[in-house]
Order: sequence, then C-alpha cells, then structure tokens
Amino acid sequence: ESLERFDALYQSRTGRSILEELGRGDEDSWLGRTEIAQPALLAIQVALTDLWRSWGISPDAVVGHSVGEIAAAHAAGALSLEDAVRVSCERGRAMARLAGRGGMAAVALGDADAAAIARQAPGRLSLAAVNGPESSVLSGELGALEECLATLAARGVATRRLDVGYAFHGPECEAIAGELERALAGLAPRAPAIPIHSTSTGAPAGPEDFDASGWARGVARPVLFAHAVDAFGPEYGVFLEIW
Repeated sequence: ESLERFDALYQSRTGRSILEELGRGDEDSWLGRTEIAQPALLAIQVALTDLWRSWGISPDAVVGHSVGEIAAAHAAGALSLEDAVRVSCERGRAMARLAGRGGMAAVALGDADAAAIARQAPGRLSLAAVNGPESSVLSGELGALEECLATLAARGVATRRLDVGYAFHGPECEAIAGELERALAGLAPRAPAIPIHSTSTGAPAGPEDFDASGWARGVARPVLFAHAVDAFGPEYGVFLEIW
C-alpha cells in the first residue's frame, strides 16, 4: 500500500511507474541511472518504515545517509510524502548530469586521515562521507582516485571502489547545486515531529535544513553520518538500518 501511494505521486510527476522499474529484470532496468535510483530508494525506504510502524515499531529519532536523508526527513515529519517525492526526483535529475565524470571509493580511514589524503589532490579529490571511526568515502576524478587507491593499497589500507559512475558529495556537485535549489523553490518543510540529525552538519536539524537551499548545500558537502549518529548520545541504544 505504501509503494502504491508513492507510485501514484511519482507517476503524476514523471509519467513513469517506479513499481514497473522495480519489477524489471536486470537487463531492462534503469535503476543504474541516478534519476531513477534515487526515487526508487526513497520508495523502498518509506515503505519499509511504514511496514515497521504497522508492526508497532516507530522511531524515537532518525538519521539518513545521502539520498536516505529524504526518507529520514519524511519519517521525522519534516517533509510530506509528496514533497519527499519531489525532492528525490529533482535531486536525481540534477545529479544525473554528473554521470561519467568521476567515481567514489570506500577507504578504511578515519575522516581526518581521509581528508588529508584528499587534500593531496586539491580540486580533484574530496572527502565524500564519514561512515564510521575508520570508514570513509572519497569522491573525485577517476585518475586521481586510482592514484590515491594505489597509494593506500601500498600502505596496506583496505579500499573498495563503489559501483557508481558519479563523484557525489564533492566539488563536481557544486555545479548543480544552484540548479537544484531553483528546482525546489517554494519547498516548505515543517518542524520535525521527532529528532532528526543532519548529515550535512552532524547536528540536530530543523526545517531550514530541508528547504531548497538545504538540499542544495547537502549535495556538495560530505555526508557526516558517523558524526550525526554519535551526536544522538547514549540514550539511543538500538539502531535499525533501513535500506
């Protein structure tokens, strides 16, 4: 039922069916295209959250990783489902322009060490995400990324190229930030009904973090997921990860 509600809103905006995309075989699927993948991820995350809630399990607080922040904002009550669909469509459409212009890789380094590595290739590499104490993501030009990974491998640092043809959450995204902000003009998020932490700042978030300028800022900034989780403190002892 949740997926069907989502699909109706998605079809009214795009003329396509996200349910049809999810049902295609691998050879026919467009899910490798970020303008389709981002709404599809949101649809699954919203539906899974609704499923858990139907079983009586509701979150006391939420945090989202990259595109997952759209689902988190909806789960927190800051975005209506219609607005969440709008953000995912416009964000995916804007970021699709970056296809083939870079790549990303996970590295077994803390954020300070990963940022120091990125600074060795200014404007070509950046720290894209901080996922844990020794888990970060680098983003940037393919040549610079390959050189960096070779250097890290020689040092015995574990690395893994991500299966994406994009350099998200880095300098490349600054070129589409203005376009995204214009596309989301008039977006009016509400005050969150439950605590949510921004992965752009790592701190508690308010409605200003989820307006047009907030989403535009977020695409070019690193995802401070580990910082946002740590900021919840010890009172939140159980975390449920929704994919």
